[in-house]
Amino acid sequence: MLKIFFHWGLKERLLDITLVSRSLIFSRYLHQLLSESAVEHGVDIRYNSEMVAIDLERGELTLASGAIVSADVFVGADGETGVSRGVVVGQRDRGTPVGMSVISVNSDAAIVIQDLPEHIRKVVKLEDNMIFAAFGNGSGVVAVPVHRQRELAFHFLLRDSAAEGTWGDPPCTEMKELVPDPCDSWSTLPWRAGYTPAHASARLVLIGQAAHAFPAIAVQGHAMAVEDAAVLGKLFGYLSSREQIPTFLYAFQGIRERRCTTIQQVELGNIWFMTLADSPEQRARDDLMRAKSLEGKNALSGDAGEEDEPQWREVAETFAYDCEDEADNWWHQWGVLRERAKGDEGSQARDVTFKWSDIGVVTVTESS
Repeated sequence: MLKIFFHWGLKERLLDITLVSRSLIFSRYLHQLLSESAVEHGVDIRYNSEMVAIDLERGELTLASGAIVSADVFVGADGETGVSRGVVVGQRDRGTPVGMSVISVNSDAAIVIQDLPEHIRKVVKLEDNMIFAAFGNGSGVVAVPVHRQRELAFHFLLRDSAAEGTWGDPPCTEMKELVPDPCDSWSTLPWRAGYTPAHASARLVLIGQAAHAFPAIAVQGHAMAVEDAAVLGKLFGYLSSREQIPTFLYAFQGIRERRCTTIQQVELGNIWFMTLADSPEQRARDDLMRAKSLEGKNALSGDAGEEDEPQWREVAETFAYDCEDEADNWWHQWGVLRERAKGDEGSQARDVTFKWSDIGVVTVTESS
C-alpha cells in the first residue's frame, strides 16, 4: 500500500504522520491525509449527506436536501452493509456469520507487561516488534504497539454466536466494565465470496469493503481498498470517450477479482490458523512453532529452502504485486488494441477527458 502512496507523491506527508516504525499508521490520520490531498486536486467533498434515491438510468443521485448529484459513474465505497452494495446485488446483503468476533481494546503497555510471566517478559521488546500474537483453543490475540509503545492495541478473536455485527456497533457493556479504555466488538462476517464490482448499467462501481468484505482483523483490508482506487484511477486516466466506461469497468473487474479473492482466502486462513481448536493439527502447529522459538528463530517465519512452499509464495506475491502496473499492462495489451480497432470513427469520438475536478465525494447515509 505504501508504494501506491509514494507513486501519488505523498511520501513525505505520509512519513510525517506514521509511527516511529514507519510501517504503522492510524486510519484517521490516513483518511485526513487523503481527504486533504483530494481537495487540493479539486475534488468536491460533501459531508453528512443523506441519499434518498438513486436513478442509475439517468445517472442521478438525490439527497435529502433536495440537491441532485449527476455523474457518468458513481463509485460506491460505503462498506459491506452500505446502500451501494444493496443496489448492485439487488438486496441488502447482511453476510453470513462464521461464529467468530473481534474485540478491539487499547491498553497501557506497562500494565500489560508487568503481569507477564518472567520468561515471556524477557523476550517482549516493544521497540523491536511491530506485532505480537497468541493462539488459544478456538481463540487468538493480536497486539500492536502504538503511541510510541506506550499502549498496546489488542484484537481478541473469540467464538461468538451473534448473528450480526460490524464496525459501527456501539461499545460492548461487559468489556467497558473491565477495561477503562474504549472497546469495540465487531463480528467477522465474510460476504459473498469473490468480487462484486459493478452494476449492470455500468453507472455504479463498488470498491473497498463494499466490493470485497474483509474481516475486521485483516492485515490487507485497507490495502485492497487503496489498490481498488489506484486501478480505477489509472484506467480512467486513459479515458477519452464515455463509450469506454463499460469497457474500463469490465477491465477493473478482471484486474481486481483474482487479487482480492486470493487475499480474502489468505486472511481467513490466517484467522483459522490462529484459532484452531485443541486437536492434532493444533498440537502439530504449536510443536513446530515451539521448536523454532527454541532455536532462536521467529516462530512465524519460514526456514531456509521453504521459499517455494505455497504459503511463502503467497506472501511473496502479496507484497510484490503492483496494481498500477497491472492497470497499465491491461491498457497497453488490450485497451490500445480496442481503440485501434475502432478506426478513424473511434478516434474522432473523443468527448471527455478525465480531470480530478470532475470528481465529487458524498458521505452517504441511508434514508429511513
